[in-house]
Amino acid sequence: MKLKLFLLFFLFFGIMLVGSNEVLAADNCPKGESRAFYSNPLEGTTVDLGCKPTSEVNPNGTLKGTGPGNDLPETSPTQPSQPQTQTTNVGITIPNPLEAESITELIDSIATWLLGIGSTIAVIVVLWAAFLFMTSGGSKDQVTKARQTLWYAVIGLTVLLLAKGVTLLIQNILSGRF
Repeated sequence: MKLKLFLLFFLFFGIMLVGSNEVLAADNCPKGESRAFYSNPLEGTTVDLGCKPTSEVNPNGTLKGTGPGNDLPETSPTQPSQPQTQTTNVGITIPNPLEAESITELIDSIATWLLGIGSTIAVIVVLWAAFLFMTSGGSKDQVTKARQTLWYAVIGLTVLLLAKGVTLLIQNILSGRF
């Protein structure tokens, strides 16, 4: 009975960890840096520029010197003013289908995806083991098979959680945050 409660507790919090990845990754900048964004009001899009030194980021998250009311120094009245010219960028931009800006983000995305799929499969295998327990009818062979199935599901889920933890550890070591 205690083992069953432990397994249910472990599975519940394992699944909850999968959903908490976005909350944990919301602002993971090192000390002295802040997350910067670029907003394009014409397209209605916002791009995450990543971590930048805090001295270069406005309180609203935009980079200093960009956008309306920028922080660039104005020309002094003694200098002749430059003629005002307007440039238009008609270039074509191709969106990144992977939504990963670096190899570490790509590895993290793959690990998160595999953890979600693997967790779902582990829950299905646990349910299958429960079905085997219920239909064993007291047969030792069936009970042994059900226990093995449950044990393999727990081992698989443990490996998935460790793999996600190892990718985060390697990512932090490579980025100098460890």
